[in-house]
Amino acid sequence: MKKKLLAALLFLLRLPCFSQPIDVTLNQGGAVERPANAAISWQKFSSSMNAFGVTEISSKLLQYNDELNAVSFIQRKSVTYTSSPAINSPTSASSGIIVAMVSTNQGISWDSTNVWSNQTQWARFPQGGLYNPSGNTNLANAHVIAMGPITYSSGYWTGSYIASKPLSAPGNTLGFNNIASTVPGAQQYFPNTGTFSPNPGKFDFPSLSFCTTDDGAVRTLALAVGNFNGFSDYAKNYRGVKVLKGAFTSGIFNWTGDSINIKSLVNNNSFYAEPQVIVEPHMAWNESGTVGYVVHFGSRAGSVGVNKGIQPIVHKTTDGGNTWTLLPGIDFSSSQAFQLKVLNKLATIKTNSNLAIPFFNTNEGIDCVVDSENHLHIVGSILSSYSDHTDSLLFTQLFNHSDGETYHYRHSPGMRPYIYDFMETNNGWNVEIVDSMLTEAPGVLTSQPGYSYNPWDSQGGSNDWHLNLVNIQNQKISSAARIQASRTPDGKYIVYTWAESDTTLTAQHTKWNSKPDIKARAFDVTNKKMCDNKINLTPMSSSILVSGKAQLHHTSPRCILVSKNGNSVDVNVPITITTNQNTPLTQQSSNDHFFTCSTLTFVFSVTGVTEHTIKSADLNLFPNPAKNRVTVRFNSNNTANVTIELIDLMGKTIRKTDRNIVKGINQTDLDLSDFEKGIYFVKVSLDTHSVTTKLIIE
Repeated sequence: MKKKLLAALLFLLRLPCFSQPIDVTLNQGGAVERPANAAISWQKFSSSMNAFGVTEISSKLLQYNDELNAVSFIQRKSVTYTSSPAINSPTSASSGIIVAMVSTNQGISWDSTNVWSNQTQWARFPQGGLYNPSGNTNLANAHVIAMGPITYSSGYWTGSYIASKPLSAPGNTLGFNNIASTVPGAQQYFPNTGTFSPNPGKFDFPSLSFCTTDDGAVRTLALAVGNFNGFSDYAKNYRGVKVLKGAFTSGIFNWTGDSINIKSLVNNNSFYAEPQVIVEPHMAWNESGTVGYVVHFGSRAGSVGVNKGIQPIVHKTTDGGNTWTLLPGIDFSSSQAFQLKVLNKLATIKTNSNLAIPFFNTNEGIDCVVDSENHLHIVGSILSSYSDHTDSLLFTQLFNHSDGETYHYRHSPGMRPYIYDFMETNNGWNVEIVDSMLTEAPGVLTSQPGYSYNPWDSQGGSNDWHLNLVNIQNQKISSAARIQASRTPDGKYIVYTWAESDTTLTAQHTKWNSKPDIKARAFDVTNKKMCDNKINLTPMSSSILVSGKAQLHHTSPRCILVSKNGNSVDVNVPITITTNQNTPLTQQSSNDHFFTCSTLTFVFSVTGVTEHTIKSADLNLFPNPAKNRVTVRFNSNNTANVTIELIDLMGKTIRKTDRNIVKGINQTDLDLSDFEKGIYFVKVSLDTHSVTTKLIIE
């Protein structure tokens, strides 16, 4: 009984449950990290009264509109912002004013406009963007859209808001002012109790996966629940989602809703008869608005063996949302690629040493995009499931580490937190490793591992919609990787972003993400190639205000293709960071928003990454940090001759050796006794291809 109650509580918090730990060792790795070709600049452009408006990873509050060449950011107001009429008291009401920031020069300058202001209906968790009529290129003809849940002094969620505001104003001026639109229907409130209109009907929390498409449609994902104010997901009676679509007619937005039921598709816990599904759905559309996907993460009813874990359950439409089809799940037993890239990097379940079950890790962030071929990409990381028993499908494993900490990953060679791109193809699903991460999210509650290393304060607060504004003592904000994906408007390039920390800078060199920087890589959809380089978007040279403090970042679902030059591509990616300069970081006081849209250059090899003899993700060093000796370990697809170099920070090769390698796992030792303490790089080269990883000598 205690185990089931614990599982219910952790399910409520959207945190996986954990088993008893085992001992493991440490390793680092990933793609070679190179600086951007041009300097990356971060500028503070706004602030909010607290950090809670940007905590939801799935909320799409930063958007780039390519027809208007405009960036928009939907936020809760700053301390100094005053609406008209003014709402100054209580603080919970004033902090519920929603403001849109808009830039037409990629963040050099910004204008603001009030979108929602109400004394008794307090807006929370905003998202949104710019509605642009099909074919329009004039910002004055666009509307700002914002949406999210509503609360009041009772401490319950009472419904939802969807607000719109035209950016035109009398006198042919743009409507950037502090007055929310008074046009009938501009500030719409949808209660979650009482009588509902036939369409869109009852829905809650329209703060997920907002998007616009070239057909002029505006869509968002909302939750379909029996009682949104139930304290647990079981009490909420989660049923699925509503796909809300806004159509602009007669000066207002009319919203319709299409329901996708998930409850009957997933395994039920035998004790509570609750669905084994994580309530964090995602949605993605192609540019034209014809092909769309809704993705849940749960254990599909009837699944067995390696496919029984918390995994994608995908619905697809090819007619703009008129009809939806349930797609086959990812079959992790179907190919060697899944075995080598996913299953071999997981621990087996506790009751079967021959069975590893992938558990999609929503805590570090999962994102979805549709590419130029109208195929879905699901981007995220994977945990090791604890058991295949129906009552334990929400449990994952923990591992003791040699640094004295307990982690969700082993952080050992080949067993680190990997970021994956699961790609839909014409022949089923495929997978590519994006990169590996050095760190993982520390706990947000005192009972969770890494809590003391979490850089946020412990004031508690209402930063999770699952908690129904119930304050949990000592709760912190998550310092997660917040894995996200952005695509160029034509869908031919996908840019992945995530936050991780340099473990040489974390306290006690732990693997907790306490000093995060934003990293980025890219994928060429046409040629099916992952880029060779990884870019740090928050190096010390960019801004001391964000370097090592890159918290709560949001990446626009669309990015800007600048140019293609031979085997490289230049992309501008709109990204925001929300942080403050306090130690620890403060949740409930003013937090600053920083923005960048600097040019990132991604380099692609002539041969695809899938053809490389040695892959960056397979190059491991241990121990690392090292003292007198380090073992270089890598996997090769065939026999060959390689060169192994030790390189200092100035780029000088200080040791070089040639080796004959065989197909499979290869390893060799390097003597470090002649070298001083510091940071070095180990480079393994084969013909014109090389992979590099960082080495620390103590």
